[in-house]
Amino acid sequence: MSIYTYSDSKIIDQITFNKTANGSMRAYIHSPSDDIETIKTVLDTLKNNEFDLIPYTLGGKPCIEVRGFQRESKLITLLYKNKWITDNPVIQPDKEDTASWVDKFKNRSLQVAGGLYAFGDVNFIAYGWKDSSALDMAAGILYGLPTPILLAYGRNDQSQLQIKDFAKMMAKEFKKEVQTLPDGCSLQTLTADHKKGVLQNASDLLQRYPSEFMNLCYAGAGACILMAAVKHLKGFSAHGVPEKTLEGWMEHLVKSKPDITKAMASELALKNIRTENYMNAGVGITTITSGLFGALVKEKAHDPDEPEKTGLSAAWNYAREHPLTIAAAGFMVSTMLHAGATWVATKGQDPKHKQAVPFRIAFVVSALMAELMVAISSKGHGEGVVSDKSVDESALAIAADLIVKQPKGLQNHLIEEMGKFLGRNDVLAMKDELAVDSLRKQVEALRNNPWVKAEGLHHDEHPVPIPVAVAPAIDKAAVSAWQAKVATGEQNNANMQPQV
Repeated sequence: MSIYTYSDSKIIDQITFNKTANGSMRAYIHSPSDDIETIKTVLDTLKNNEFDLIPYTLGGKPCIEVRGFQRESKLITLLYKNKWITDNPVIQPDKEDTASWVDKFKNRSLQVAGGLYAFGDVNFIAYGWKDSSALDMAAGILYGLPTPILLAYGRNDQSQLQIKDFAKMMAKEFKKEVQTLPDGCSLQTLTADHKKGVLQNASDLLQRYPSEFMNLCYAGAGACILMAAVKHLKGFSAHGVPEKTLEGWMEHLVKSKPDITKAMASELALKNIRTENYMNAGVGITTITSGLFGALVKEKAHDPDEPEKTGLSAAWNYAREHPLTIAAAGFMVSTMLHAGATWVATKGQDPKHKQAVPFRIAFVVSALMAELMVAISSKGHGEGVVSDKSVDESALAIAADLIVKQPKGLQNHLIEEMGKFLGRNDVLAMKDELAVDSLRKQVEALRNNPWVKAEGLHHDEHPVPIPVAVAPAIDKAAVSAWQAKVATGEQNNANMQPQV
């Protein structure tokens, strides 16, 4: 987005702000200083203000990545207040995260869908009101309930939540290898439980699951439409065609058939009403099914290490990778049934019912356009699904920060194990080989990063054994075998590890 350069500052000389197409904001701070104590003071101040910090290498420069803010001014004000930057930076645009208009549109497609649905929802409520159908009005309200959520959270900006999720998974995985996290590592900050109010927790929930909320509401709307259709079918079967409706049919039919009888008109009316409501029942069933599929099926990214599948397995795999596309296709079928029922209604002769039909036509048009937007959308979360490319690099940097602070004899082993963990299809869904190689490069790049040194590197050539008290299930023989394995690893890899 922009680069702030402070040529006359001795503590922080450059801050790069990046904002991706989905609205994720982060900053990379570079320091020319060798004063580790001053850098540690900067880190402590940022942590105290609840920023999330990750040691990072940007364009070959050692930096600290800062997340947890929405506006550049919040970070700039804090740094200026502490006299770490001046008030006369040189600002230039940065195009690192510039996305194509296609990507920008796709990242906002759920928001666009929300806007289109808003128009249709109002019309469906009006349709139910004009037709004196409480169930159809309830369906319109349920259709409209997720609209403000899609408008507010449909941008798929979930990177901050995803990084915290990955951090918790990573901490659990890391503790399988080394039972305690190193002091000062970025993972400690990211996994810390900050107290949040009810509103913030609700906001996080809706930010994480806007499409699931939408789909559950639509499933509820489908249930209301199905119940309304069944109610109408039972009512007309039991009591026949209402007198006012029959009069409308007689008035219309007598023009072409002067000898028409009430019995004949009633039969034609019932046929029309049943056809419309059978279609409405189909609307309800397809809407319920599509909504539940979109809400309950967890999205997964394509795993390059996964063997290619065929037949039903391949079809299910595609559905898992594109759940909103499948749900949107179902909603389109539902909307076409809406259109069919609307067309049948226009052929009917119930004056009151026909007054409601134009509102349903408006709903059908806007719903079809909205469903096209849903079809190209992603939930933005799931197995290996990330909301923007920065999440991959940040996750690798978090792991590298953990590893570089461990004894050297453990580092190669940890790079292999944590690399495979990051490559898993429920984490970053990368090729294991690529994940291990990328992690190794990140570890090497962090060795001379002053932001890492400020928190302390591990200088002990001999790893600290896992305390038996912490792991009672491990007997002394097992601990000795583990120490021997690590010692062998140190000897074999001594020439491969650069000295700190």
